[in-house]
Amino acid sequence: MTRHLLAGCCAALAVVGLAARAAAQPAVPLPLYRIVLTDGTSVDAYGEWVRVGDRVVFSLALDPQRDPPALRLSSVPADRVDFAATERYRDALRAATYAATRGDADFDALSVEVARLLSEAARVTDAGQKLVLAERARKVLAEWPATHHSYRLDEVRQIHALVDDVVADLRATRGDTAFDLSLVAQVMPPPSVPLAPPPTLRETIAQVLGLSRLADSSSERVSLLRTASLLARERVAAAPARDADADAIARMATEIDGDLSRELRVDAAYASLKARVLGDALRAAARADVRAVERIVTRARARDSALGHSRPDVMSEVAASLERYLDTARQLRLARDQWNARKPVLADYADRIAPALRALRRATPALDDVRTFSGPSVRVLTKTDLALTDADARLRNAPAPDEARAAHAIVLSAVQLARNAVRLRRDAIERADMQRARDASAAAAGALMMSDRARDDIERALKPPTLR
Repeated sequence: MTRHLLAGCCAALAVVGLAARAAAQPAVPLPLYRIVLTDGTSVDAYGEWVRVGDRVVFSLALDPQRDPPALRLSSVPADRVDFAATERYRDALRAATYAATRGDADFDALSVEVARLLSEAARVTDAGQKLVLAERARKVLAEWPATHHSYRLDEVRQIHALVDDVVADLRATRGDTAFDLSLVAQVMPPPSVPLAPPPTLRETIAQVLGLSRLADSSSERVSLLRTASLLARERVAAAPARDADADAIARMATEIDGDLSRELRVDAAYASLKARVLGDALRAAARADVRAVERIVTRARARDSALGHSRPDVMSEVAASLERYLDTARQLRLARDQWNARKPVLADYADRIAPALRALRRATPALDDVRTFSGPSVRVLTKTDLALTDADARLRNAPAPDEARAAHAIVLSAVQLARNAVRLRRDAIERADMQRARDASAAAAGALMMSDRARDDIERALKPPTLR
């Protein structure tokens, strides 16, 4: 009995294989995966799509039948996609592509493997080994549909049923009463979704136009509209006279150009809004005019409302910048109020150190002569030393406010370095010592550099705070 069943299975496999080779090979479909949207429309993606965050990203074929097609990377919001319908179409296309490419070859390989196992089972005499081989063939058949898009599922089920009979007969012969049947019928066939033909150019243009209305950014929207307009214009220009399809596309081109013109006008309006309000806000923040910046924020919102809130991305950037300017104006206002409160203290300090700063400035020619080994005379050096000594005393006796403490220390260091340069130069003259002259030159160079910085720092510390 078992031998006859095994022979029947092998014969069935041979018949199925012959039928497969006799069947016409289906044409390989284009890899156009349809993305079905929640409004019932769809977009054809060339190649598989992928979900990235809250977007579905895909390649749009601008001319699917061209080889290779012109592609454009596009995306749609994930919440606008009917994923159930989109995935059914994807699975159907995968199954059709598999059937037209590798299906028959893989099925032949399955047939050969199962036939080999059953033939070997027919040859061996040990009942246990027969059962092991038959169950292996049954397992191969049970697992195959799930990993091969359920290709030729009916034939696999037929062979599986025959092998089940063989396994049941072998188990009965051994006296086994427990049966573990893996039903291939549990595997679902691929979705019966009819594959759509490649879109016409008119349909492609309509898809691009639809994508433009789903775009998040104005730049993407304008780019898609320009692409649609170019496709339409090229088709109209190449069409013969009284071409109905070209006439329909020409009407679409008029609609597209209208949309494009509106988008560009809105872009220009928002660019003007952005430049104007940010420029005004920067100037107001530099004046520490908090009220003015707040009025500019209100004005920007009103203008955005008048424009229909058409550019949320631009307004998000504008709002963030205005918030920074408002914060800057508030900080600067606080700093200036503090400066005004301390103005008498700062003015008193400025009066105290003014003679020292004048002395340091008047010493500049003498220090430059020391730096370049070109003088000055001992009389000038002595006079300069006296002035710098007085400046040093004034600086030591003038308590620096917190705002000018760092600058005050630099001024004091510059004065002390200048005094050292003058004294080293005078010693070098008395001793005719070139090394001391070199030391004096280095000290003078340092004093000149520090004095320039010190005067700038003091001046900055005593001025009202400004926007940086």
